[in-house]
Amino acid sequence: MYVVVLKVGSQRLGLVVDDLLGSEEIVVMPLHPLLRPLGIYGGATILGDGGVALILSGEGVARHSGVAHRPLVQEPPALPAAQDEADSRTLLLFRNGPAELLALSIGTVRRVVRIERGHIEHVGDRELVNIDGTAVNVLRLDRFLDLSPCPDRDTLFLILPRRSGTSVGLLASEIVDTPTLPVRVDPQAYRADGILGSMLIRGQLALFLDMDRLLDIWEQATGPGRLALPGGRGRRILVVDDTQFFRQLIKSQLESAGHKVVLAENGREGLDRLADESFDLVVSDIEMPVMDGLAFARRIREEPRFTLLPLLAVTTLSGQEDRNRALACGFDAYEIKLDRRSFLASVGELLQKARSSAIVPGAPDHE
Repeated sequence: MYVVVLKVGSQRLGLVVDDLLGSEEIVVMPLHPLLRPLGIYGGATILGDGGVALILSGEGVARHSGVAHRPLVQEPPALPAAQDEADSRTLLLFRNGPAELLALSIGTVRRVVRIERGHIEHVGDRELVNIDGTAVNVLRLDRFLDLSPCPDRDTLFLILPRRSGTSVGLLASEIVDTPTLPVRVDPQAYRADGILGSMLIRGQLALFLDMDRLLDIWEQATGPGRLALPGGRGRRILVVDDTQFFRQLIKSQLESAGHKVVLAENGREGLDRLADESFDLVVSDIEMPVMDGLAFARRIREEPRFTLLPLLAVTTLSGQEDRNRALACGFDAYEIKLDRRSFLASVGELLQKARSSAIVPGAPDHE
């Protein structure tokens, strides 16, 4: 039989397994809330073939099996009350060159693959590497951003994005960590196309990358150009979301498409913005304090002057019941967060539909 020796705290235990399949570099994803009560899993990961693998918790297995009846590892101290759990996200921290610490939301990452520098092939001015029989383009961040160059190490990493239809990966020299932290991005301290902003992580400044925007920049530099979306550019859009990370992310996505964006943190603040300014579209989260997105949509639809104003819900709630409830409250479309292409397509379609079906007399044209 095979026995895997686990070290949990100061103790060791043997876990009997049927077979050993090998080792693999993975990105640990947060465990779904419905699985957390089981206690034996510490996370999950998405494999190269698209399958999901659950990651066992050594301490959880020890408690479940009766080997240990008390916590073997001291629990980390609770976060201060001032830290907003709604802004906590799991990040992938890595380095391109030695000078900068870079961060990505783990939700934008599909897989991290260890590659050998000698396996990178050159085709014209492009670099490609074979990943599971598929040629993947290598995106060197220092060629698109003002960053220190990636060192010539024998072993490197390729960060593959979750965005479908993309055969490109971000080159990294080092994978640092995958912590779950409250995210408060400062968009002003360091401004560059492809960077959402900066934040302090464990005493070090980290640059928070916009994965989708970087892929757009790469596609524009290597392909025929950005796909034109319906609805035109230069529209005024109100974005309502209580999470600072998502406000900045959605703002960046809309501004990269040429629109003008105004932000609000909840439905009440969104109503105040609508009272003072005119907008071509409202994008709103569902779960928010003070006034949630459903109440916000109902209040908007009660106003006759907002009858034709397009409303787009953007949320992490993916259930059909949640979708139906939002549409019943007055939203015209429903999108899941982090699916950038589908989100921008919905934005364009709603703007196009609003322009072609009903133009408010006397309303300014922002084209």
